Amino acid sequence: MRKLLTALATLTGATIAMPASATVHIDFLQGTAVSSLAGYTVIDDFDTTAGITGSHFQIQSNSDGYGAIIPLSDSQGTDYLTVMAGGTANIALPGSTGGFAFEWGSLDTYNKLTIDLGDGGTMVLIPHQGDLVGSPGNGNQINANTNGTLLVYGDAGETFTGLKLQSSGNSFEIDNLAVQSGVPEASTWAMMIVGLGAVGMGMRRKRNVAVSFA
Repeated sequence: MRKLLTALATLTGATIAMPASATVHIDFLQGTAVSSLAGYTVIDDFDTTAGITGSHFQIQSNSDGYGAIIPLSDSQGTDYLTVMAGGTANIALPGSTGGFAFEWGSLDTYNKLTIDLGDGGTMVLIPHQGDLVGSPGNGNQINANTNGTLLVYGDAGETFTGLKLQSSGNSFEIDNLAVQSGVPEASTWAMMIVGLGAVGMGMRRKRNVAVSFA
């Protein structure tokens, strides 16, 4: 069953200055693998810990006291990231992406995901609370209710820059982090703006041209 949750970002510690009408969409796709998503490209399948900072996390491919294999086609029998009790894993997202997704296994109420927003604010997701109230958060390692893909995307210019995974118990397991495909990097946007400026200089000034980026 697909649980669709659409909500304004949950604020932690400060008010977020969002663009007008900006909305963060949160969708936990129960029992669904990342590969089923159109328009998303996997940027980390967690074969190594490269690019991840923090403590008390590791890569593993088996199920034991430190983590459980995520029972989805993309993750079964492959390496995954597990954050253990008292641990933190920080992951930077490329550029300022407008959406990301990852496979999340055996959701527990002691898992905590902090999402860094492009304007400097944050939002927090905890299974069985707030925007993830639809998940029982009981750590079941097989049931689709607690094993699936978390999909987060924004509109009205909302972007995401990083993730912080924390857990007060064993464990917080994820795999196959993906971001929206075809989203230009900041440097690409800068080059486009410079190019548009050069074109504008060559145009006659008898009219204004409004350029918008979707």
